Formats: sequence, C-alpha cells, structure tokens
Amino acid sequence: MKKSLLALLIGMCIQTAQAQVKISYPHLRQVFQRNNLNEATFSVLGNYTGTVDQVQAKLIPVEAGQGQPLDWFTLDAKPKAGLFQGSIKVQGGWYQLLVRTLVNQQVKDSTLLSRVGVGENFIISGQSNAEGTFRRPNDTEATDDRVIAANFFNYFKEYNPSTNNKYIGEYSLDYPMTEFRKIDSTVTIGPMGLSNFYWPILGDSLVKKYNVPVCFINTAWLGTGIKNWAESSRGLLTASQWAPEIYYPKGFPYANLKRAVEVFGQKNGVRAILWHQGENDAFHKTSYADYKNYLLEVITTLRKHTGMDVPWIIAEASSVSVQLSDGSCTPTLWSTDIVQAQKDVVSTSGVPFLFSGPNTEDVEIPRKSDCIHFSRGAYLTLADLWYQKISKQLDAIKTPIIPKAMPNIQIACSPNYELSVDLSTNFKKVTWLNASSAKIGTQLKNQLLGTGDYSAILEDDLGNQFTVPNFSLNTFPIPAKPRISVLGDTLMCEGKSVELKALGSGVNYSWSNGFQGLSQTIKTTGSFQVKTTDANGCISDYSNKVQVQTFPQPVASITTFGPYMLKLNTTQLDPQINYQWELNGVSLGEKSNLLRVRSSGKYALTLSKRYTNTLTCLSAKAEFDYTLPADGGMSIFPNPASNEVNIECINSLAGAEFLLYNWDGRLALQGKISQDGAFNLNLAGIYSGKYQLVLKSEGQVFNKSLIVVK
Repeated sequence: MKKSLLALLIGMCIQTAQAQVKISYPHLRQVFQRNNLNEATFSVLGNYTGTVDQVQAKLIPVEAGQGQPLDWFTLDAKPKAGLFQGSIKVQGGWYQLLVRTLVNQQVKDSTLLSRVGVGENFIISGQSNAEGTFRRPNDTEATDDRVIAANFFNYFKEYNPSTNNKYIGEYSLDYPMTEFRKIDSTVTIGPMGLSNFYWPILGDSLVKKYNVPVCFINTAWLGTGIKNWAESSRGLLTASQWAPEIYYPKGFPYANLKRAVEVFGQKNGVRAILWHQGENDAFHKTSYADYKNYLLEVITTLRKHTGMDVPWIIAEASSVSVQLSDGSCTPTLWSTDIVQAQKDVVSTSGVPFLFSGPNTEDVEIPRKSDCIHFSRGAYLTLADLWYQKISKQLDAIKTPIIPKAMPNIQIACSPNYELSVDLSTNFKKVTWLNASSAKIGTQLKNQLLGTGDYSAILEDDLGNQFTVPNFSLNTFPIPAKPRISVLGDTLMCEGKSVELKALGSGVNYSWSNGFQGLSQTIKTTGSFQVKTTDANGCISDYSNKVQVQTFPQPVASITTFGPYMLKLNTTQLDPQINYQWELNGVSLGEKSNLLRVRSSGKYALTLSKRYTNTLTCLSAKAEFDYTLPADGGMSIFPNPASNEVNIECINSLAGAEFLLYNWDGRLALQGKISQDGAFNLNLAGIYSGKYQLVLKSEGQVFNKSLIVVK
C-alpha cells in the first residue's frame, strides 16, 4: 500500500512540474474551520490547459489516521475557459488534495496540493503576554506538522529579525493568504507575533487531542491598554499610557484584529479569539466599569464591523511588575477589578458567545525574564492552562465562524468574443484586477475579460473585503460557421417548399429570417443564412447564403366567349402560358386561350408556365359545366336587326360562305368570312322584311330566319 501510494505521489509531482493543471485555491497549509460535526466545506479553484471534459478531486490523509480519505469525485463537471471550480465537504483532518483533468474518461493532467486541513483556527489578541516578546534565535516551535501560522509581519521590522517571514510593511493591512507555515523556530505568527511564545506548545496539545490541524493568527500589541483598543475601534488616534505624547497609528491596535477577522475569518473560518490583556490596565489602575465597558465595546464593535459574531475566550489576567533601570522589578500588582470585569463580561453582560479563558494571575510570580513577561519556564504551564480552557469550551462554542465559499464564477461568450463573467455571490461590490494588480472593472455581472490572469476583491455592505486569488482565463475559440444543407429545390413554384438544415456542432442555431432551430421549411422567396451558438455562448459568423426563389403559379379560370366558345378569363394574356383543355377528363388538342365547343359536358383548363429549363409551374385545374345551346349550331343577334347582325357558329367561320335570301327566295346578299370568331354582317342596302340566312361551314349548312327593320 505504501509503495503504491508513493508511486502515485511521485507521478503526481512529475505532472505538477509540467504545470498543465494548477490549484489556485486553497493555499498550501490553509486550515478551514470545522463545525461541531467535525466537518467543513471549502472551495477549490484552479486552472488547466487545453480542452477537458471534467475535473476530479481526491483527498488523502497526509499520514494514516489524520483524516477520512475521499476518493475521486467530480469537482467540476463543466469547466470553462481554462478555469475549474467546485467545493469539497470533508471530515476534520490533514490532507493532500489531488486534482486531475479528464478527456473522454481518460486522465489528461493532474497535480496536488501537499497540505490542506480542516481543523481549528484561533486569532490571538491582547497585549504582549499574548503577542510574545522579542524573538530569539532558538524560538519555540511545534513538533507536529499540523500546527500552523500565517507567517508574515507588519510591525517594526527590527523587532523581529527572522528572515523567514513575509514582511508586508509597517501597519500594512494587505494580509497575504499564501504564507501559511508549520510553526518552527523561524516562523512568525503574523501579523504581530514578536515571538512564537507558548502558542506552538498549545498547538501541539490541541492537535494531539483532536487529531486536526490548528492555525494561529496573532494580533496582540505590546503595551496596549483596553482604552487603546476601544478608542481605535472608533477610528480614533489613541495615546500610549506609558508615553502619553506618543499615539498609535490611527485605527490601531484594533485595525489588525478587525482585518484578521475580515481576511482569515471569512476565508479560513475561526473558532474563537483568544484574548489575554489586562496587565497594562492593572498598572494604570483602570476601573472595573471602564475596563468592562471598553472590552464590551471592542467586542460589539468588532462584530458590527465584520458582521461576524466571532466567539471570544477571555483570559483572566492583571498581574504586572515592571523592570526598573537597575534591573530590579517592582512588586507584583494584581487588580481584582480587572479580573472581575473580565469575568463579568463573560458571565453577566448578556453578550453571546463569550467564554472564560485561563486565569494566569499566579503564573510565574515573579517573572524571570523582564519582570512582566513570561519566561520559557512558564510556557508549558501557560499552554496547559489555555489547553484546559479551550478543550472545555470547544463543544460549548456551537457556532464557530465557518469559511465562506468562493463566488461561483460563471463564464459566457460575449458578442465580440471576450469573456462575459458573472460572479454569483452575496457581496455587493467587486473590483477586478489584472496581472499587474491594476483595476480593470467593477461589474458583478457581464464583466468583459480577455485571455489573461486576474483576481478580484469583493466587498460587502459593511466594507469588508473578500479576495478571489489569482486565476487565469482563456477566451473561447470562435465556432466555425455552419453550412446549410438544402433538401429540395431552391427554385420552386408558389405553394411548394424546401427544407434548409444547418450543419455544424453548435447548440443553438439562429437564421437570418429570425427562425430559431436546426432546420426550417421555406415557402417564400428570400436569402437565408444561419449562425450557431456553441455551448460556451459564442456565436459563429453567418454561413454562406442560400437563395430561395418562388415563382407564381398561373391562375386558370374559364368563361364563355359567345355561345360556342370558352376562354381563359383574363384581361391580359401571358405569351409564356401554355394551355391544356379537357372535356370530361379527356385531353383536347386545343392549345390556345380559346376553345370552340361542340358538345355539352364538363370542361377543364390547366395552365402551365415554364420559368427555367427545370421549373414549370402548373395552375390548379379550372372546371366549367357547359350546355350546348338548342339553336341548331348557329346564333344570330340581334334579331330583328337594323344595320348589322352578329353571326356565330358551332363550326369555324374561317372560309365560311353566307347567303341572305328575301322572303320570295331571291338572293339579297352573299359573301365569305375570312376569319373565325363572331362575324358582323353589314345590312346596309337591305330593306325591311323577312329574310333567310344560310351559312355554309366545314361541309355543313346552317339556316336562320332574320327580320330586318329599318
């Protein structure tokens, strides 16, 4: 088992060196505050290269028994733009975090974070017997790898000669999240720990009891009185009680405590503030009421400023002696008022989540180092006193501050192919920073970003900040423009249709005519293009155009043209039209717009028009029920007539001969008709009377009586 695990870790280390996948958050040796069920949920954020299908994570205890392993699970099912994110819920412990990317269910790249924990976080505060005294080369250190500090410093650099901490500048509040270290003799418990003091010993004891990592942050400030903490919490300058002409920087010492809760309380979570302070106030004879009121003010102001009801474990401490110029110590002073105020703040103030800490009044009296500060000989005792109180109070602190989740970073493609980034969070403001830490945006929604490295600073209504660590984004590839498959003919008659289908790998398709979908049926003339939207929301260019043209169908309608002819009912003939006449379903040979009819029946007309070599459009069939007149096949009108008479015949008139006889059989008029159709016979010179009109056509003779009236 050990050999296989070793092989796995060696492989992971090799892949880590290749930097194909990177964990940006959590940070190395970061400890997340567990709840009273011994579990915590923490965010994971990182980057990968290339294209991946999903990102998986796994937790392995650093050593057997240091937590509950968590086998591979999907951390991010749909990573985008080179960014993956997710969260892990795990039991208290000390873990290696393994992350791998997969493509087609095969591992592509992997990496690990060698140490991350779920355990206990404490913020130390007060004055020098919490802060520690001037560092020595062989400072105290933890024996267990799981005792952690944020290793940075923001006080006078010369007070802490360790070269192993990150010095961020005097009074700087730009607290780093990347400096967590095991507390060894070179580490600083930042931001204010002058020495490690007895805290590593306490850490070892707590780790041994609870089998979880423990992290300390130290905001204590030497020589401070409770008034300094209260006044600075109001944003005021506050004078040193030891040298009233000297003022602490505005907002300090409180600013360090507030910032520690703001930064580490939100990111890591915190079990409690460990408060050890009172010696200064005993020496300067602060009253019971003042001490109690000032301490309550600090507690309530901190909660108001941060929006977090961080529990406090308040030590009972007042014993003080100072060193005289000759090296001797003044007699030790104790203040029952201070100690009683500390007790009553916990027990009778009515402020919740306050707990009794150790009573250090009788520890190392007199103090061997410099009269006032604990010497190394007292460290074991002090650590044990704190251990006894914390272990007793831990279960009573039912509402530790749990770590806040990273905002969900939602990424989509903007119309100009930048990334449109939304932050899903309860924070109200954001400042986006580029790789040079320059401000580039303030949008919680639709922040446009290109390929590059970014971070963000979120801010709530109280002004508290929450940083999103550096991460990288890669813009999405522009999707290839789709093609259009044509199912049918793009040249067609009205009433017909053609199907246009998009071919591509997109998720959604938008057509130039407003249609949304993969395919559509087209029945009208137009030019059509389609563009695709991929899974990232990126929109392709339009496809090449497909031109669809519809041609009008001719319209057939039949009307009579005299008693023996049918015709197309139109006022304007189209020379491109072809005609197909039918009688009782049988095709006739006539190909013109006129049809001479010789029998009754159901006549029909179909028109056709040829637009191209491949396209001819047909009309709907028009039908007409025709009954042949009972007039012997010739019609004359008007009758009686005066100056002329119109002649129509069932036969063609072209070449027909007419003869007009008077009542006694004498020929009055004769002639030939040159063309078919209706013929107007001129009756000029014909007298009134009764006549017989004879028509000879196509071998037939037709007779009609005619009356002429002049």
